[in-house]
Amino acid sequence: MGHLDDKVKVICEDSSCQVLMRCWEFNNEDTFKGYISGRVKNRLQDVEGAEELVSCYETVTSAGFVDDRLKDIFSQSLSLEPWRVGEALAECFLEDTSDVRFPWNGVRDQKVDSASLPGADLVGLKGNGPEVRFLFGEVKTSGDDNHPPNVMYGRSGMTKQLENLNTKSNSRNSLVRWFAWRSKGAIWESEYRTALIVYYSSDECVCLQGVLVRDTSPDIADLRSRGVALDNKKPQDMDIELCGIYCPCDISEFPALIRGVSLS
Repeated sequence: MGHLDDKVKVICEDSSCQVLMRCWEFNNEDTFKGYISGRVKNRLQDVEGAEELVSCYETVTSAGFVDDRLKDIFSQSLSLEPWRVGEALAECFLEDTSDVRFPWNGVRDQKVDSASLPGADLVGLKGNGPEVRFLFGEVKTSGDDNHPPNVMYGRSGMTKQLENLNTKSNSRNSLVRWFAWRSKGAIWESEYRTALIVYYSSDECVCLQGVLVRDTSPDIADLRSRGVALDNKKPQDMDIELCGIYCPCDISEFPALIRGVSLS
């Protein structure tokens, strides 16, 4: 599980239908805070991408070496709403607990730091070798005390958004096309091609992933009814999973953790 190893565990799960539902919990608050202020912060600020750009364009500096000005230009400075931190947490968590990869960091597509981009929250790859498939998903971050929380319902709720990806091939095609442009010339282009071959054989042969980020006690009721609803419309070739990430500190504290502010 990479960065997480034995630092998280499944508290409860439901495999009574074809939609797998799992609730995960960090082993302690310090572990979680360290993960947010390190791994998740680096993803949110695209540290790897900034370093790549600095390396590529360092020759534009008059002295021939990298200065802080160039680093500042290529560094991300996104607004730190809790939902944005929740999305970065979801990507890192999935990569560190399963065979999922998000090779393109979506923050690179933002022209304005405060923008909220349209489309699926998660666009990546799942599986290995000839079994690689496209993964599309949605992330909801909620401090609601209800089980399930309100973010699971309504037109903008997770269930409806996943149903749209489930039933509307045009929505999936748009994501596959968006992903194609970003894969051209990338080291992971061969994986994209493998997933595209599978998708071409059946546009329902994809993985859908819902991630719920919460600051309550783990409760499978957050996922169960929504999982059953999605199972009723699930095509045979499609895999759907719901994941709950239960955090040991308030969601309202996420921005401070990214900024490195002590909350003790």
